[in-house]
Amino acid sequence: MRIRNRLLARQISVLLLFLALGFGCAFLVFFLVASPIVGEQRMVRDLGLIAARYFPIAGVLTLVFGSLGVLMLAASSRKRVYAPLAKLKAAAFRIRDGNLDYELAAADQGEFDDLAKAFEEMRIHLKDSTLLAERAEKERISLTANITHDLRTPVTSILGYSEGILDGVAQTPEQVREYAAIIRRKALGLKSLVDDLALLSVLENAPPLQLERVDMAVWLRGYVRAAELEISAAVTCECEEGLYCAADKVKLERVMNNLVGNAVKYAASADRPLELRFELRRDGDAALLSLSDNGPGLPPLEARKVFDRFYRADPSRGVVGGSGLGLSIARQIVLLHKGKIWITNRPGGGLSANVSLPLVG
Repeated sequence: MRIRNRLLARQISVLLLFLALGFGCAFLVFFLVASPIVGEQRMVRDLGLIAARYFPIAGVLTLVFGSLGVLMLAASSRKRVYAPLAKLKAAAFRIRDGNLDYELAAADQGEFDDLAKAFEEMRIHLKDSTLLAERAEKERISLTANITHDLRTPVTSILGYSEGILDGVAQTPEQVREYAAIIRRKALGLKSLVDDLALLSVLENAPPLQLERVDMAVWLRGYVRAAELEISAAVTCECEEGLYCAADKVKLERVMNNLVGNAVKYAASADRPLELRFELRRDGDAALLSLSDNGPGLPPLEARKVFDRFYRADPSRGVVGGSGLGLSIARQIVLLHKGKIWITNRPGGGLSANVSLPLVG
């Protein structure tokens, strides 16, 4: 309605302008024709002569100026209506054919500026949606391939060792127990993988958190005391007091368990006593929790990929095991807390896993 009203108003104003010019010229001619007659005081007697002279000229002038107005309206419509519509049509066909990089400049569209801007915003939104869909499809294919790979290996082992027991390959009770222990270990690995996949799926659907106001220093010291009983490492902890966050303690503990487990697994391959350092400090409007180890560290490219699902570091580093989902789960939990998580290499060697959570009053 807005574009149509503007076009209609413009057309009416142009027509009125040219008609006014036509009538103005006609009146000018009228006075030129009538003035000699008025001077001879024969106005009333010679009205017929005046009309005979004036009205044809007035009609011709009005017709000429009206025609000029129509021609200018046609030229203006071609420039301000048909040309922009042709550009919009061309852009629509390009998008239909899959070219989402074709940009439509709104500044050259005349009366269709607003429409062109809306069309361009639609193109950008459609392009972003398409890229997201393509990325999701790639992730789905990659996830399917990774799950298939991670299931095939333990299932093959379970089948092999169970057939060994059934076929009498394991002939002594000790061999049977050994085969059974391997089957159990592989089955537990499968259960862990399934549990991690289920948890990650739940977290990606943004479940509600059991948030409470947590004194981070008190919580971290309690976590470290419990962790020291379960891991063989030299542990240090340094906490800044008075930092409070809205956190789900159970899920936050899962984050720390995954980070600690990752550090123990990777740093244990460094042929040196494991050292873990926990640190809590203020970082602007956030509490920054860091876990540092003295392991071999990671190449920069791998450090950026460790939070991808099923990503595992280079096996040549001597690290095996794990579902490849632990850090993905940790990242998803931190994101649910509106926080950030990242891993960096320490200048003196080793890794530093960092979790930033918003502070509350």
